[in-house]
Amino acid sequence: MVLVLRYVRFNSGKVQIQENPVCIFDAVKAISEATGDSSDAEVRLTGVNVAALFKSKCEELSLDTAKCVGQGLDGASSLSSERCGAAVEFQRTAAPLATYFHCMMHSFNLCVSQSVSNKSIRSCMDKVREMTTFFNSSAKRHQLLDKVVAESGHCAVSLKQFCSTRFVERHDAVMTAKEMLSFVNSALEKISDWESRDTRVAASNLLASISSFDFIVTLQAMAKLSALLVNVSRSLQAPENDIMQALDDIRLVEQTISAMRSDIDNEFGTVYSSAVELATRLQVTVRKPRTASRSVYRSNAGSNDQAVDEYYRINMFTPLLDGYLTHINERFGLVQRKCLSLSRLVPAFLGNYDDVKEAVAMYSSFVAGALQVEGEFMLWRQQWTNKEEAGKIMTAAAASERCSPVIMPNIRQLLLILATLPVTTAEARS
Repeated sequence: MVLVLRYVRFNSGKVQIQENPVCIFDAVKAISEATGDSSDAEVRLTGVNVAALFKSKCEELSLDTAKCVGQGLDGASSLSSERCGAAVEFQRTAAPLATYFHCMMHSFNLCVSQSVSNKSIRSCMDKVREMTTFFNSSAKRHQLLDKVVAESGHCAVSLKQFCSTRFVERHDAVMTAKEMLSFVNSALEKISDWESRDTRVAASNLLASISSFDFIVTLQAMAKLSALLVNVSRSLQAPENDIMQALDDIRLVEQTISAMRSDIDNEFGTVYSSAVELATRLQVTVRKPRTASRSVYRSNAGSNDQAVDEYYRINMFTPLLDGYLTHINERFGLVQRKCLSLSRLVPAFLGNYDDVKEAVAMYSSFVAGALQVEGEFMLWRQQWTNKEEAGKIMTAAAASERCSPVIMPNIRQLLLILATLPVTTAEARS
């Protein structure tokens, strides 16, 4: 387990958000030693035990947990449970202001993972994983694929390994698979004539599975969305990112997907056209799966005589977009409400003093009396009245750089608290 500290550092008047690992330890061994259990009994990684471990490590490092304003953990029940998780136990026993935040990168990418419930999409992901593994696990196959790409005059590109947990690589794998599909098809045709029986059979089976229009059109749709999501996934891993910027990035994705959903005929039209063009090049028949009046294992909305493009728009593309939107709203609504109070100090979202009263009360140990904070807020609000620049300042770090530590020290302190709220646990995983 890794303990990472997120804090603010000042460098020549600039606010820099730092994330540094300060402690790496074996949680199972540490809990076993702390409980004094030398028997062969199972070591229980309960929320109470993990929270006690967090507390002891902070004491060893001489950290003042009263100044801890947030804790970022993943969504494991032993950590995140509202009743007996490590987060709530640590907040109760050691750090009363350490509000729990689920890693935003993990939450965002879980929206992607859990929205692919459609059978065609799951099948497509499985085939991409199988395709990348087939070529990347053999130097001979990989060399042949490189040769096919080189002979076509295309710039050298290798298939990316499909990873279930590294989400940026997952998006890259889907986009690369779409770009390389015609070369993979040619390479598999050649490998199907090799002497090794096992290799021939595996290549023939893989070739048959990817030579279907269902796979091609689904891959085109997934690649379109991966291109939209990959850079946001990457930005959410950045240590310097603050929670307002992260929420703004996620909100932008949500708005873009909503716009695609509203104009779904045109959006799917481009996907379908690209799929038909690729299918024609690969000599794959453009057709929909067999439909029945009642289907249990496959999406089957629409009439039996509907066109191919209509079938895939209704049964694949629309559920895909709706799945993204549903999970984004479910997973980030609560985070937005938690941050809403302090975020009203950021010039781009500046509100009234009533909006930040809750935060002033919560962080009263960091600021002077409420009356003084209210006076500083009036000055802060006046500073940004009728200023065009206000709309461009969307992060707590940027706002704190423009807040006078002499005239408005309490407002600045609240902005720095907002800047240190955890966004991601990517630093601990890297």
